[in-house]
Amino acid sequence: MRIAMLMTQAGTHGGIELVNRMVLASLLEHPEVEKLFVLSLNDHQLPMPLDDPRVQTALLGGRRSQLVASIPWLRRWDRVLAMHLAVASVGRLMALPRTPLHVVLYGIDAWMPLAGHQRWGASGATDFWSISQCTIDRFSEANPGFRKTPNHLWPLALRDPLLVRPSHQSSGPLRVLLVGRMNIQERYKGHDELIDLWPAILERFPGTQLRLVGGGDDLERLQEKSNRLGLQQAVQFLGRLTDEQLREEYRQAAVFAMPSQREGFGLVYLDAMAAGLPCIAGDQGAAGEVVQDGETGFLVDPSDRDKMFLLLSRLLENGGLRQTLGEQGHRRWQSEFGFDRFRERTWKLLGLPTLDRRMH
Repeated sequence: MRIAMLMTQAGTHGGIELVNRMVLASLLEHPEVEKLFVLSLNDHQLPMPLDDPRVQTALLGGRRSQLVASIPWLRRWDRVLAMHLAVASVGRLMALPRTPLHVVLYGIDAWMPLAGHQRWGASGATDFWSISQCTIDRFSEANPGFRKTPNHLWPLALRDPLLVRPSHQSSGPLRVLLVGRMNIQERYKGHDELIDLWPAILERFPGTQLRLVGGGDDLERLQEKSNRLGLQQAVQFLGRLTDEQLREEYRQAAVFAMPSQREGFGLVYLDAMAAGLPCIAGDQGAAGEVVQDGETGFLVDPSDRDKMFLLLSRLLENGGLRQTLGEQGHRRWQSEFGFDRFRERTWKLLGLPTLDRRMH
Protein backbone atom coordinates (compact mmCIF):
# COMPACT_ATOMS: atom_id res chain seq x y z
CA MET A 1 0.00 0.00 0.00
CA ARG A 2 1.25 3.50 -0.91
CA ILE A 3 0.30 6.11 1.66
CA ALA A 4 0.68 9.88 1.73
CA MET A 5 0.65 11.28 5.29
CA LEU A 6 0.18 15.03 5.67
CA MET A 7 0.67 16.78 9.00
CA THR A 8 1.33 20.12 10.63
CA GLN A 9 4.25 19.10 12.85
CA ALA A 10 5.78 16.13 14.67
CA GLY A 11 9.04 17.45 16.09
CA THR A 12 7.88 19.41 19.14
CA HIS A 13 6.24 18.58 22.46
CA GLY A 14 2.48 18.55 22.18
CA GLY A 15 -0.44 16.16 21.90
CA ILE A 16 -0.95 16.41 18.14
CA GLU A 17 2.77 16.09 17.52
CA LEU A 18 2.87 12.96 19.67
CA VAL A 19 -0.05 11.46 17.73
CA ASN A 20 1.74 12.15 14.44
CA ARG A 21 4.81 10.30 15.69
CA MET A 22 2.70 7.31 16.78
CA VAL A 23 1.02 7.13 13.37
CA LEU A 24 4.39 7.25 11.64
CA ALA A 25 5.63 4.41 13.83
CA SER A 26 2.45 2.39 13.18
CA LEU A 27 2.80 2.72 9.41
CA LEU A 28 6.49 1.85 9.35
CA GLU A 29 5.86 -1.28 11.43
CA HIS A 30 3.54 -2.75 8.79
CA PRO A 31 5.26 -4.73 6.00
CA GLU A 32 2.48 -4.03 3.51
CA VAL A 33 3.23 -0.31 3.49
CA GLU A 34 5.28 -0.18 0.29
CA LYS A 35 5.74 3.59 0.08
CA LEU A 36 5.19 6.39 2.59
CA PHE A 37 5.29 10.06 1.65
CA VAL A 38 5.45 12.34 4.72
CA LEU A 39 4.71 16.04 4.34
CA SER A 40 5.07 18.35 7.34
CA LEU A 41 4.20 22.03 7.15
CA ASN A 42 6.34 23.17 10.06
CA ASP A 43 9.11 20.64 10.77
CA HIS A 44 12.70 21.24 9.73
CA GLN A 45 13.56 17.71 10.80
CA LEU A 46 11.77 14.83 12.44
CA PRO A 47 12.60 13.49 15.92
CA MET A 48 12.73 9.91 14.70
CA PRO A 49 15.03 8.31 12.12
CA LEU A 50 13.33 7.88 8.76
CA ASP A 51 16.11 6.15 6.87
CA ASP A 52 13.68 3.47 5.73
CA PRO A 53 13.93 3.26 1.92
CA ARG A 54 10.13 3.26 1.71
CA VAL A 55 9.95 6.82 3.08
CA GLN A 56 10.05 10.10 1.19
CA THR A 57 9.77 13.34 3.16
CA ALA A 58 8.94 16.96 2.43
CA LEU A 59 9.66 19.07 5.51
CA LEU A 60 8.71 22.66 4.80
CA GLY A 61 9.80 24.24 8.08
CA GLY A 62 7.03 26.81 7.82
CA ARG A 63 7.89 27.76 4.24
CA ARG A 64 4.39 27.47 2.79
CA SER A 65 5.53 28.96 -0.53
CA GLN A 66 7.34 25.66 -1.21
CA LEU A 67 4.24 23.52 -0.67
CA VAL A 68 3.20 23.05 -4.28
CA ALA A 69 6.73 22.22 -5.44
CA SER A 70 7.27 19.71 -2.63
CA ILE A 71 4.41 17.37 -3.57
CA PRO A 72 4.97 14.49 -6.03
CA TRP A 73 1.84 15.25 -8.03
CA LEU A 74 2.35 12.52 -10.62
CA ARG A 75 2.52 9.69 -8.09
CA ARG A 76 -0.67 7.77 -7.34
CA TRP A 77 -1.48 6.92 -3.74
CA ASP A 78 -3.66 4.16 -2.34
CA ARG A 79 -4.53 6.29 0.70
CA VAL A 80 -4.08 9.92 1.69
CA LEU A 81 -4.11 10.61 5.43
CA ALA A 82 -4.60 14.24 6.50
CA MET A 83 -3.61 14.40 10.15
CA HIS A 84 -5.31 17.74 10.77
CA LEU A 85 -8.00 19.90 9.23
CA ALA A 86 -5.25 22.40 8.39
CA VAL A 87 -3.89 20.01 5.75
CA ALA A 88 -7.21 18.58 4.54
CA SER A 89 -7.25 20.83 1.47
CA VAL A 90 -3.81 19.59 0.43
CA GLY A 91 -5.05 16.05 1.01
CA ARG A 92 -8.05 16.64 -1.22
CA LEU A 93 -5.81 17.83 -4.06
CA MET A 94 -3.51 14.81 -3.69
CA ALA A 95 -6.41 12.35 -3.46
CA LEU A 96 -7.95 13.28 -6.79
CA PRO A 97 -9.66 11.64 -8.52
CA ARG A 98 -10.59 8.43 -6.62
CA THR A 99 -8.03 7.90 -3.85
CA PRO A 100 -9.56 7.58 -0.35
CA LEU A 101 -8.90 10.64 1.82
CA HIS A 102 -8.98 10.18 5.62
CA VAL A 103 -9.15 13.35 7.74
CA VAL A 104 -8.34 13.33 11.48
CA LEU A 105 -10.51 15.43 13.82
CA TYR A 106 -9.18 16.43 17.24
CA GLY A 107 -10.89 18.82 19.62
CA ILE A 108 -11.96 22.45 19.63
CA ASP A 109 -10.75 23.06 16.07
CA ALA A 110 -13.37 20.54 14.87
CA TRP A 111 -16.15 21.65 17.24
CA MET A 112 -17.03 24.79 15.29
CA PRO A 113 -18.45 25.35 11.81
CA LEU A 114 -15.79 24.82 9.18
CA ALA A 115 -15.07 27.55 6.67
CA GLY A 116 -12.68 28.36 3.85
CA HIS A 117 -10.00 25.89 2.88
CA GLN A 118 -10.77 23.62 5.84
CA ARG A 119 -14.37 23.16 4.73
CA TRP A 120 -13.29 22.61 1.14
CA GLY A 121 -10.71 20.04 2.21
CA ALA A 122 -13.10 18.22 4.53
CA SER A 123 -15.68 18.07 1.72
CA GLY A 124 -13.36 15.69 -0.10
CA ALA A 125 -13.00 13.27 2.83
CA THR A 126 -13.89 9.63 2.36
CA ASP A 127 -14.22 9.44 6.13
CA PHE A 128 -13.19 11.17 9.34
CA TRP A 129 -11.20 9.73 12.24
CA SER A 130 -12.26 11.38 15.51
CA ILE A 131 -10.24 10.99 18.70
CA SER A 132 -13.36 10.88 20.91
CA GLN A 133 -17.10 10.40 20.76
CA CYS A 134 -17.36 13.96 22.04
CA THR A 135 -15.61 15.20 18.90
CA ILE A 136 -17.86 13.07 16.69
CA ASP A 137 -20.94 14.57 18.34
CA ARG A 138 -19.77 18.19 18.40
CA PHE A 139 -18.44 18.09 14.84
CA SER A 140 -21.79 16.75 13.67
CA GLU A 141 -23.70 19.43 15.59
CA ALA A 142 -21.55 22.24 14.21
CA ASN A 143 -21.33 20.84 10.68
CA PRO A 144 -24.59 19.05 9.82
CA GLY A 145 -23.65 18.97 6.16
CA PHE A 146 -21.01 16.33 6.92
CA ARG A 147 -23.29 13.90 8.78
CA LYS A 148 -23.42 11.50 5.83
CA THR A 149 -19.63 11.15 5.78
CA PRO A 150 -18.54 8.20 7.98
CA ASN A 151 -16.92 9.35 11.20
CA HIS A 152 -14.93 6.65 13.02
CA LEU A 153 -13.99 6.66 16.68
CA TRP A 154 -10.17 6.56 16.87
CA PRO A 155 -9.07 6.83 20.53
CA LEU A 156 -5.52 7.90 21.23
CA ALA A 157 -2.82 6.14 23.22
CA LEU A 158 0.63 6.52 24.70
CA ARG A 159 3.52 4.66 23.17
CA ASP A 160 6.17 5.70 25.71
CA PRO A 161 4.55 7.09 28.87
CA LEU A 162 6.82 9.08 31.12
CA LEU A 163 6.45 6.73 34.08
CA VAL A 164 5.11 3.19 33.99
CA ARG A 165 5.03 2.58 37.72
CA PRO A 166 2.23 3.02 40.22
CA SER A 167 2.98 6.15 42.24
CA HIS A 168 1.70 5.88 45.81
CA GLN A 169 2.97 8.96 47.64
CA SER A 170 2.58 8.30 51.35
CA SER A 171 5.12 10.57 53.08
CA GLY A 172 5.89 14.27 53.13
CA PRO A 173 3.59 17.11 51.99
CA LEU A 174 1.11 15.82 49.45
CA ARG A 175 1.41 17.07 45.89
CA VAL A 176 -1.35 17.65 43.37
CA LEU A 177 -0.07 17.87 39.79
CA LEU A 178 -1.51 19.62 36.74
CA VAL A 179 0.30 19.43 33.39
CA GLY A 180 -1.13 21.76 30.77
CA ARG A 181 -0.60 24.94 28.79
CA MET A 182 -1.47 28.24 30.46
CA ASN A 183 -2.82 30.16 27.49
CA ILE A 184 -5.45 32.86 27.44
CA GLN A 185 -7.45 30.85 24.91
CA GLU A 186 -7.26 27.72 27.09
CA ARG A 187 -8.52 28.98 30.43
CA TYR A 188 -10.94 26.06 30.46
CA LYS A 189 -8.23 23.67 31.73
CA GLY A 190 -8.93 24.41 35.40
CA HIS A 191 -5.92 26.40 36.62
CA ASP A 192 -8.03 29.25 37.95
CA GLU A 193 -10.45 27.00 39.76
CA LEU A 194 -7.71 25.01 41.49
CA ILE A 195 -5.85 28.14 42.59
CA ASP A 196 -9.09 29.59 43.96
CA LEU A 197 -9.69 26.36 45.86
CA TRP A 198 -6.23 26.11 47.37
CA PRO A 199 -6.65 28.28 50.50
CA ALA A 200 -9.45 25.94 51.60
CA ILE A 201 -7.30 22.89 50.78
CA LEU A 202 -4.45 24.29 52.88
CA GLU A 203 -6.76 24.90 55.81
CA ARG A 204 -7.72 21.24 55.88
CA PHE A 205 -4.44 19.75 54.58
CA PRO A 206 -1.60 22.07 55.65
CA GLY A 207 1.45 21.99 53.41
CA THR A 208 -0.28 20.40 50.41
CA GLN A 209 1.26 21.67 47.19
CA LEU A 210 -0.34 22.44 43.85
CA ARG A 211 2.32 21.97 41.18
CA LEU A 212 1.63 23.48 37.77
CA VAL A 213 3.71 22.37 34.79
CA GLY A 214 3.63 24.31 31.55
CA GLY A 215 3.98 27.78 30.13
CA GLY A 216 1.99 30.19 28.03
CA ASP A 217 0.73 33.73 27.66
CA ASP A 218 -1.55 33.43 30.73
CA LEU A 219 1.21 32.36 33.12
CA GLU A 220 1.93 35.82 34.53
CA ARG A 221 -1.73 36.46 35.35
CA LEU A 222 -2.03 33.13 37.15
CA GLN A 223 1.14 33.80 39.15
CA GLU A 224 -0.17 37.21 40.20
CA LYS A 225 -3.46 35.67 41.24
CA SER A 226 -1.69 33.01 43.31
CA ASN A 227 0.45 35.67 45.00
CA ARG A 228 -2.60 37.79 45.88
CA LEU A 229 -4.02 34.75 47.67
CA GLY A 230 -0.79 34.30 49.61
CA LEU A 231 0.03 31.00 47.91
CA GLN A 232 3.66 31.66 47.00
CA GLN A 233 4.86 28.51 48.78
CA ALA A 234 1.88 26.27 48.21
CA VAL A 235 1.37 26.81 44.45
CA GLN A 236 4.49 26.08 42.44
CA PHE A 237 4.78 27.25 38.82
CA LEU A 238 7.36 24.93 37.33
CA GLY A 239 7.38 26.08 33.70
CA ARG A 240 8.26 23.73 30.87
CA LEU A 241 10.19 20.69 32.10
CA THR A 242 12.41 18.10 30.50
CA ASP A 243 11.04 14.58 30.25
CA GLU A 244 13.20 13.52 33.18
CA GLN A 245 12.00 16.41 35.35
CA LEU A 246 8.39 15.72 34.41
CA ARG A 247 8.86 12.04 35.16
CA GLU A 248 9.97 12.99 38.67
CA GLU A 249 6.88 15.17 39.12
CA TYR A 250 4.64 12.21 38.28
CA ARG A 251 6.67 10.02 40.62
CA GLN A 252 6.26 12.43 43.54
CA ALA A 253 2.59 13.32 42.98
CA ALA A 254 -0.35 11.96 44.95
CA VAL A 255 -3.12 13.16 42.61
CA PHE A 256 -3.36 14.41 39.05
CA ALA A 257 -5.95 17.17 38.64
CA MET A 258 -6.97 18.88 35.41
CA PRO A 259 -10.68 19.71 35.66
CA SER A 260 -10.82 20.83 32.04
CA GLN A 261 -14.16 21.40 30.38
CA ARG A 262 -13.13 21.31 26.71
CA GLU A 263 -10.66 18.49 26.12
CA GLY A 264 -10.90 16.67 22.81
CA PHE A 265 -9.23 13.70 24.54
CA GLY A 266 -6.60 14.54 27.16
CA LEU A 267 -3.34 12.64 26.66
CA VAL A 268 -2.02 13.93 29.99
CA TYR A 269 -4.63 11.80 31.75
CA LEU A 270 -3.02 8.74 30.15
CA ASP A 271 0.40 9.75 31.43
CA ALA A 272 -1.09 10.08 34.91
CA MET A 273 -2.90 6.74 34.65
CA ALA A 274 0.25 4.99 33.41
CA ALA A 275 2.00 6.38 36.49
CA GLY A 276 -0.73 5.01 38.74
CA LEU A 277 -2.21 8.37 39.74
CA PRO A 278 -5.92 8.94 40.39
CA CYS A 279 -7.26 11.74 38.19
CA ILE A 280 -9.67 14.59 38.73
CA ALA A 281 -11.06 15.64 35.36
CA GLY A 282 -13.82 17.87 34.06
CA ASP A 283 -17.28 16.46 33.49
CA GLN A 284 -17.62 18.07 30.06
CA GLY A 285 -15.70 17.39 26.87
CA ALA A 286 -14.05 14.03 26.27
CA ALA A 287 -12.32 13.59 29.64
CA GLY A 288 -15.03 11.16 30.76
CA GLU A 289 -14.12 8.84 27.89
CA VAL A 290 -10.65 8.46 29.43
CA VAL A 291 -11.17 8.90 33.17
CA GLN A 292 -13.92 6.68 34.60
CA ASP A 293 -15.83 8.42 37.36
CA GLY A 294 -15.40 6.56 40.64
CA GLU A 295 -13.15 3.94 39.03
CA THR A 296 -9.95 5.70 37.96
CA GLY A 297 -10.68 9.11 39.43
CA PHE A 298 -13.51 11.61 39.60
CA LEU A 299 -15.31 13.85 37.12
CA VAL A 300 -16.42 17.26 38.34
CA ASP A 301 -17.74 20.59 37.12
CA PRO A 302 -14.91 22.91 38.18
CA SER A 303 -17.40 25.73 38.77
CA ASP A 304 -18.90 23.58 41.55
CA ARG A 305 -16.33 24.55 44.15
CA ASP A 306 -17.90 22.57 46.98
CA LYS A 307 -17.95 19.32 45.04
CA MET A 308 -14.40 19.77 43.79
CA PHE A 309 -13.24 20.43 47.34
CA LEU A 310 -15.07 17.31 48.54
CA LEU A 311 -13.61 15.03 45.85
CA LEU A 312 -10.07 16.33 46.18
CA SER A 313 -10.31 16.04 49.96
CA ARG A 314 -11.42 12.40 49.67
CA LEU A 315 -8.29 11.61 47.70
CA LEU A 316 -5.91 13.60 49.88
CA GLU A 317 -7.14 12.07 53.13
CA ASN A 318 -7.31 8.47 51.94
CA GLY A 319 -4.13 6.87 50.69
CA GLY A 320 -5.89 3.56 50.16
CA LEU A 321 -8.43 5.17 47.85
CA ARG A 322 -5.65 6.88 45.90
CA GLN A 323 -3.89 3.55 45.48
CA THR A 324 -7.03 1.71 44.38
CA LEU A 325 -8.10 4.29 41.81
CA GLY A 326 -4.53 4.70 40.61
CA GLU A 327 -4.05 0.98 40.07
CA GLN A 328 -7.37 0.73 38.23
CA GLY A 329 -6.33 3.63 36.03
CA HIS A 330 -3.01 1.94 35.32
CA ARG A 331 -4.78 -1.22 34.21
CA ARG A 332 -7.20 0.80 32.07
CA TRP A 333 -4.28 2.49 30.31
CA GLN A 334 -2.70 -0.89 29.65
CA SER A 335 -5.86 -2.54 28.29
CA GLU A 336 -7.51 0.32 26.37
CA PHE A 337 -4.93 2.98 25.58
CA GLY A 338 -1.67 1.14 24.92
CA PHE A 339 0.20 1.53 21.66
CA ASP A 340 -0.72 -1.96 20.41
CA ARG A 341 -4.42 -1.07 20.45
CA PHE A 342 -3.79 2.26 18.74
CA ARG A 343 -1.65 0.67 16.02
CA GLU A 344 -4.27 -1.99 15.30
CA ARG A 345 -7.05 0.62 15.09
CA THR A 346 -4.95 2.65 12.66
CA TRP A 347 -4.18 -0.36 10.47
CA LYS A 348 -7.83 -1.39 10.41
CA LEU A 349 -9.05 2.04 9.30
CA LEU A 350 -6.48 2.04 6.51
CA GLY A 351 -7.49 -1.43 5.38
CA LEU A 352 -4.20 -3.02 6.46
CA PRO A 353 -4.38 -6.54 7.93
CA THR A 354 -3.69 -7.00 11.62
CA LEU A 355 -0.41 -8.78 12.27
CA ASP A 356 0.44 -11.34 14.91
CA ARG A 357 1.53 -9.34 17.97
CA ARG A 358 4.37 -11.76 18.48
CA MET A 359 6.04 -10.19 15.46
CA HIS A 360 6.55 -7.02 17.47
